[in-house]
Amino acid sequence: MLKRAKKENRRRLPKKTVLVLCFLTLSGLIRLNAPLAHASASGNIIINPSFEQGLDPQGIPVGWDLTGCEGVANANVTLDQTHWVNDIQSAKITTGPVTPTYCFPDSSGPRPVGFVQFRQFLTNYPNLRFSNLTDSPSGFSFWFNLQPYGAGIAGFEVRIFGTESTDELDYVFDPDPSLGTYTNYTNPSPGLRSLIFQGYQPGQWYHFSRNLLADWTTLNLNTSGIFSILQFQGFASQIGTQLKSTIFWLDDVRVYAGSQPPPTETHWTIFNFTDTKGNIVDSKVRWKILDSTGQTVTYIQGQNSLSTAPYWVQAYYLEYSPTTLITTEQIQLDTRITISLTMIPNNSVIGNYIVLNNPVANLTVYHPNSSTPQFIVQGTTGTEYAMLLGVATQPALIQGNGIDLRSGIDWTYDPTVSFTRIQFSMPFDTENVTLFFNVPQRQPLITFNDITGTALKSQITFQILDSRGGIVPYSPGKILPAGTFFVEAYFEGYRIYRSPLETNQSTPITLEMLPLGATGYSYLALNSTVTALTTSVSSSRISFQVEGSGPYLIVVSVDKKPLRVEKDGLLIASWIYNATTGTVSIETATPGSFQLVLVESASYDYLYMGGAIATVILAGAIGIVLWRMRIPKKLPSD
Repeated sequence: MLKRAKKENRRRLPKKTVLVLCFLTLSGLIRLNAPLAHASASGNIIINPSFEQGLDPQGIPVGWDLTGCEGVANANVTLDQTHWVNDIQSAKITTGPVTPTYCFPDSSGPRPVGFVQFRQFLTNYPNLRFSNLTDSPSGFSFWFNLQPYGAGIAGFEVRIFGTESTDELDYVFDPDPSLGTYTNYTNPSPGLRSLIFQGYQPGQWYHFSRNLLADWTTLNLNTSGIFSILQFQGFASQIGTQLKSTIFWLDDVRVYAGSQPPPTETHWTIFNFTDTKGNIVDSKVRWKILDSTGQTVTYIQGQNSLSTAPYWVQAYYLEYSPTTLITTEQIQLDTRITISLTMIPNNSVIGNYIVLNNPVANLTVYHPNSSTPQFIVQGTTGTEYAMLLGVATQPALIQGNGIDLRSGIDWTYDPTVSFTRIQFSMPFDTENVTLFFNVPQRQPLITFNDITGTALKSQITFQILDSRGGIVPYSPGKILPAGTFFVEAYFEGYRIYRSPLETNQSTPITLEMLPLGATGYSYLALNSTVTALTTSVSSSRISFQVEGSGPYLIVVSVDKKPLRVEKDGLLIASWIYNATTGTVSIETATPGSFQLVLVESASYDYLYMGGAIATVILAGAIGIVLWRMRIPKKLPSD
């Protein structure tokens, strides 16, 4: 077993970090194919450089080795067909969280830093010396892509090992301060050398290329030594509760040996586009080829002129515009491919297609009227969608599931191509997208005041009705369909207001209601406008004067049923007492002076008693007169 020498002065790191970085287990050497004879023509000495040969029985890419014994026991490697540079897949290495594990049994306890070792032992070339490497800027190269695991990326490096690990060169990428202090280390004494590289962004493929022979020679490392191991290393750190760890993808790893420059490789691609019915739609699609930095690559399909690198195709509907971008997809090289687009044929829109950036299960178009088309999209919950529609004019409003989408953010309109782009996240499995080409009418915020200007709240209820009398659920700001609507207000179950709904209503509606007393709940309410309304309230009666044109429904709050109701001093019978609501309702065709008598006054009682006595006396007098008239008169005696 090879054993790496420990030197205290090889990197300026804290002792605890040096302890982590200085140990490397080199157990389980891999026996590969028989050594190849070295010719003058340069060749790649890496076995399975693009990870296309599958996995070995241990689940590791063929020709490679992985261990997480240095503090990342959960580290793993998989083959990923969603990220690649060359062919169809890459190797994805997940460092994972820090664990209290060590490669050497004499170490134990917690540790702040760990690292995964993904490596290839160059046992296929047991006599390969660094002097045999190709002297070229592309003598050593690989593609990589970094992503954070936890709160951020801890770090990534490549380690080149010489004979017995006494010579080592590290290429270090964006080390996090939690790992310790990293610097370019070019000490002329034998041992460890390191070069630091900064500025790599997560989620992007980068091509790293170096003249390894020149670096090794310039840094005064032993060129006659044996090149033994190429190791890729992802770091993890745990400081308190904050975990930073690294996920990295690798592809197209190359180390050239030989005296000739590395061969130049070129590639080609041919692709076409189809709609959801399988029809070729190349005539309606514009496209661009992008490299890993997002720059446009000038390319003619079928030309063998693309270098080895990841490429993406951007597809646009009809015209090049941010509004008409359909999708961006990575493409495979050296093959013919068909790119299926979610382009749904529909003759009701300009261009005859409804276009989305992601697949959908179904899409239905409704036209309740010419100015408000609706698109019912059934898709995948949680998926971000962009829908492209050809429109004659800019929409006044777009809604998704009844919620206003923000112009300029959730949707845009490009007048140069007459297209609108609508972006939405599928909250459920259905999204109802509605376009309004006319400014829609909305339900206003409806409030009420009495005639004194006091706000009415729980004292009344109200509802909105359509022209057929159907109740429209009240929701301020909700768009109303075309038609006429009415608002009705009720006091204790009696309708006291009905008027066409004013969608631009911004002030409270005044109801013909006047408070009776200071409680705020007893009211005199009328269903028609009055020119004047006065009241007089006592414990025994409620009096009020109504002036206006009539007819009226009058509703009065009372504590108990009145003894009688008078209008203009005369008893009336057109009133009803409701014991449940504690109200009296009066119907009258004309205004007047009204009085609700709750308790009889004493004067009123005496008046009636005196009248009764007078009636009795009068009746008695009349009876005596009549009786006397019946008695025959005595005639004088002769």
